Amino acid sequence: MNKIKKIKIIYIALFLSIFFYGCGPKLEPLPIARTFESSDKAEDSLKKLGLTIIPVLGTGSMAPLIPAHPLGSKIIVAYAGLDKMPYSELKSGYVVIYSRYGKKIIHRLGEQDDRGFIAFGINNHDKDRSEDGGIGFVTPYNYIGHVSNIALFPINNK
Repeated sequence: MNKIKKIKIIYIALFLSIFFYGCGPKLEPLPIARTFESSDKAEDSLKKLGLTIIPVLGTGSMAPLIPAHPLGSKIIVAYAGLDKMPYSELKSGYVVIYSRYGKKIIHRLGEQDDRGFIAFGINNHDKDRSEDGGIGFVTPYNYIGHVSNIALFPINNK
């Protein structure tokens, strides 16, 4: 490749990066995740912060933030600490707990429309879908809380 072609490619790449800068989703940062030596210490740390504690199963949908459990998705691998953020203050990218068909789910918020926020697992390749194919939306009615802290612990504990 000659020198002029290389310069053209560099200019095109520079133009495209400037033109498309800022395009794409504006996601808020993930919650603080810390690892503790036991499940009891993980739970105590969230209690000291005055947070509501929700056990999180190791399904793998939120990996690598919350790891999958090698023995199955019915094992608790972390605790989510919920603060008191109202639904009206939520933004795309926040991690929340919401209820769908009576089951508590921890996922990240995507775009918002008239139906609510689309929810998705960080490790999921598509939006959150139920077994019947319906997309999971977080609404004021099924929103449980905003996750501000995640307390992980070794999976051989509890």
